[in-house]
Amino acid sequence: MNNHKLAAVLLLAFMCATVARANIELPSNWVAPDYGVCTLPVVDPVEPGPNYTGDNRNPLIAEGVGSGSVGRTCGFNSGGKNNYNGIDELWRDDYLLAASQSLYNGKKMPLNWDSDSPICDTSSVSRQEALESDGMCGAMCGVCVLVSGTEGAAVFMINEIADIGHVNENGRGLNLHIDQHHGSSIRVNGGTRKDITYKFVSCPTDKPIRVRTRGWWGATGVYFVMLNYRNRLVSVELRGRGTGADTEWVPLVRSWTNDWKWESAISWQAGTYGSIFRGSEEKRFDLRLTDIAGNQVLCTDMGETSTGDIVTCRNDGVDQQFPSIPISVDVACDGKSTSNLQYYKGDLPTGSGPSPSPSPSPSPSPSPSPSPSPSPSPSPSPSPSPSPGASSSSTLLPAFIGVLMSAL
Repeated sequence: MNNHKLAAVLLLAFMCATVARANIELPSNWVAPDYGVCTLPVVDPVEPGPNYTGDNRNPLIAEGVGSGSVGRTCGFNSGGKNNYNGIDELWRDDYLLAASQSLYNGKKMPLNWDSDSPICDTSSVSRQEALESDGMCGAMCGVCVLVSGTEGAAVFMINEIADIGHVNENGRGLNLHIDQHHGSSIRVNGGTRKDITYKFVSCPTDKPIRVRTRGWWGATGVYFVMLNYRNRLVSVELRGRGTGADTEWVPLVRSWTNDWKWESAISWQAGTYGSIFRGSEEKRFDLRLTDIAGNQVLCTDMGETSTGDIVTCRNDGVDQQFPSIPISVDVACDGKSTSNLQYYKGDLPTGSGPSPSPSPSPSPSPSPSPSPSPSPSPSPSPSPSPSPGASSSSTLLPAFIGVLMSAL
């Protein structure tokens, strides 16, 4: 190999490494911060990226990009966006986000993570992990985010994943794919920029929580999707109800596609406790839902349903919803006024103002309670397509390699 070819090969290796690290990674122990904690302030909102330079390389500065997909990963719109009665208007009106893979799952994910990775295998989740805020994947599904950019601020809901396998660089770091219906009111274009800040806030629903049956394959194979919860959902537990029922609370396990599972493949769960009815002669059960603030609601006297059924969460006949977490939603992290407060319908959360920096510590977990699994697996939900205008290693690197190889 002559000196020119050797130099070219070394340059190619350097460029591959540089592009692969274009968006600096989150710390290995990163977990989603508490409600009201702001991402770091924007340094240079017009600098293109990635690659980022200077202060903009900080992984805790949030990144935005435009998105054209309403998405199905969280299971909120299977079978058609307007198919679900009782879903809040914020969601129906496309105030939606796809979140980069670590942000979506609420904890740092490996770069090579995919849907087959053991890290999200529900059969390997322990009973304790099923009660912890960062113990399972899909943690940020349905969470509302107050996003602020160069053009304005609004509350959005996380509805979908943007994983590296589908969107390359735009699946790394703290990246929010903002739905194109409202993106221009937040930021100046659809391209990739570190030009946003955000904090988690309570969602503006004034409707009760609902429970959709994603699949019912028998009493030891049931998947639920929770809909319309006001705050981040940490755990869902189950007990029997009625004559002869075992009333010990046992947790369901959440998949990365936001299914809450009771199945025999989970050895300590249905694999131990058996039927979802837990010995109830009337074949009834209760659910207990816990949010990130430790608030709990009960969905009582539930029975067998069919795939696609949606029931309202009621405790002895009374509709249930979490109280709002007292974090102000009227002012964003950078001081801008929130443009879509009309969705809160007079029930505006109030409390502390924006926090200047992200928290490195995990959010508090609710106190433990007990839990058991079959094998039906849901079809994986599609992830968003690469967003228009985004620069990524998949587009830059092949072009560079082509030019370089033609010179060898």
